[in-house]
Amino acid sequence: MVAGPSSATFTSPTTSNISQSPTASVSDSPSTSGFFTKNNKLPRDYVKKILLASVEGKEVLQRNETRGRLTNVSEKKLISRIIISHILAENPEASLGHVDFAALALQIPSVLPHESSSAYFSTQLRENSSKTRFLKVNVGHLVDSYTQKVRVLVRDNLRRKRSRSTPTPSERSRSPVEPRPLNLQEFEELNTNEALVWLNSGTDPWTTVVAKWKETSANRMGIITSTDSPLLLHDYFNQFPALKQVNGYELLCIDFNFLHPEKEHFFATNIVLLSDGLLEEAKKRKDTSKVTEVQKGLSEVLALLDPSKVNITSSRVKSVIAICTLPYVMNIAPSSRKTKKSKVHTFTREERRDSFITHISSEEDIGTTILSRQEKYSQFGAHTLQPYIITVGSDLLNVTKAVIVINNTKYELRSLVEAVDVLFKIFIATNTCYPEESYDVWMFIQKGVYKMSTAYDRVTKPVSVLLDLLNLS
Repeated sequence: MVAGPSSATFTSPTTSNISQSPTASVSDSPSTSGFFTKNNKLPRDYVKKILLASVEGKEVLQRNETRGRLTNVSEKKLISRIIISHILAENPEASLGHVDFAALALQIPSVLPHESSSAYFSTQLRENSSKTRFLKVNVGHLVDSYTQKVRVLVRDNLRRKRSRSTPTPSERSRSPVEPRPLNLQEFEELNTNEALVWLNSGTDPWTTVVAKWKETSANRMGIITSTDSPLLLHDYFNQFPALKQVNGYELLCIDFNFLHPEKEHFFATNIVLLSDGLLEEAKKRKDTSKVTEVQKGLSEVLALLDPSKVNITSSRVKSVIAICTLPYVMNIAPSSRKTKKSKVHTFTREERRDSFITHISSEEDIGTTILSRQEKYSQFGAHTLQPYIITVGSDLLNVTKAVIVINNTKYELRSLVEAVDVLFKIFIATNTCYPEESYDVWMFIQKGVYKMSTAYDRVTKPVSVLLDLLNLS
């Protein structure tokens, strides 16, 4: 199941990561000054010029032109050796990273049209030694050539030796644990899909991103749904940086529609149909509940149904209010979680509400609200929050902005209803756990509104009771 933090960052294929530092690792983020970053991009036709400047390179290009393609692996390895040798001859201390290999590999098909860039560089997911998660490692002819050439330079004292604390590309690309065989053929094809390689760093043009995203849906869903060990949500966003763009949520909605094409418009339609029943139950609960937080919360939400201010028959109005009653209309049993110091913390109704939708009156407070929640969450030993929604406006019926917060990424939606719809689709598309505090709210939305079941469902008694009350069982 997907959830949690990571720290890798990647940029576009035209940005390099070759630095002067001998201790930079394969997964280092791009440096601001280095071999390829003088002009902040890989020079045009860089690979072609290297091959044309080499006698062996010219011969390979001539044979390729005569035969129409390279016919054996030794020629592919020779191409890689020529490229890497040229780079390290100019700068023996150059340290190549993920983006450099990807950028170089993507230029090869422009010189040798029948060659696949993924043969020269790709990434694989391999289990770590404790088999608790999958790690991304760099593989391909370019990586192998770089590793071999670096060893020779170190042996001949032409390059400083790395410390053991910093893994070499060889160590990163040769995990002692073989990749776990998965059931889906798409996952097995992960490293031969050029669109996936492009998406590892490409973020524009957006039409290209969308096209390649749709092309790779089956492959990515194989990664997410076929592993017993978790692929972390933060890792997933870093592996595909297009997700960090302002409209990255569109890509995750594409994945949801790929998985559940018949559910694309379920929420907007069904929440309207369920709103009357939810509002009736909320009114009963407000009058009968002995829990002060429930009485107060429902009173504040239902007070927005003021016929002198709003059209209480409006489907939009009823849908918004119905959604906002969800943290209060279920008899949620008290639950708790231990903090770092083992003190037991019991979630309040407000905490359950805020992990679902946090409402603020000023847009200027978005940053401080996020920071406050992160600091509070860190008390429980967690490094990241599960995704949640922040709404901005004078009240919940007059929202000027609805923001989905996923780690350091923020998606801005047009309305509260749309934000809930999109965030649910993100949970499903990324196989992410619902927030612990608002688990019952999201499970009700899954079962009652979307009418969906997954292999991970844990339907609690409060959810079952509300489903029964609304004849949704």
